[in-house]
Amino acid sequence: MKANVTTVFGSDINTDDIIRADILQEEWDKQAFAKYAFDKFDPEFRARCAGAAANVIVAGCNFGSGSSREQAIYAIRYNNVSFVVAEKDPKTGVAFPDIFYRNAVNNDLPLIALDSVSGISLGDALDLDLEGKIIANMTTGQKIPFDMPEGDIAILREGGLIGMARKDVKARLSGR
Repeated sequence: MKANVTTVFGSDINTDDIIRADILQEEWDKQAFAKYAFDKFDPEFRARCAGAAANVIVAGCNFGSGSSREQAIYAIRYNNVSFVVAEKDPKTGVAFPDIFYRNAVNNDLPLIALDSVSGISLGDALDLDLEGKIIANMTTGQKIPFDMPEGDIAILREGGLIGMARKDVKARLSGR
């Protein structure tokens, strides 16, 4: 999965920064949340993402903290964001809160936790290899290993939890 780093954030970006609470009851279509992504926090986010077919967000630790709103994942994902890379907090080891991480994986948005994001810069071209658990920075030549549970990779491979369920139902209907 190849994408360019179009956004770099610091630490503690919460779900209110990603999508405002007042929007949650206004929309029902998952893709509609994209037009509100980071609108108060980073008004240029959508324009940057619209300029590329595949985007990466790089952030400090604790990305996606706050309220457990699945709409935050839709707001990111439907802005052509292929994956998010965040740094593990040196004290807690947390790059992404658990519920945000689970919502992302279930909705086909890979979240990659790294010990350090210092080798990744705005504009870098990244190639994410989920199977090999490596991010290749095509700009610098750096190869960065990461850890991710095999079960999460399997979910992402099928396009999220719905994709995995569709595959299972299809197999059951065909008698396999």
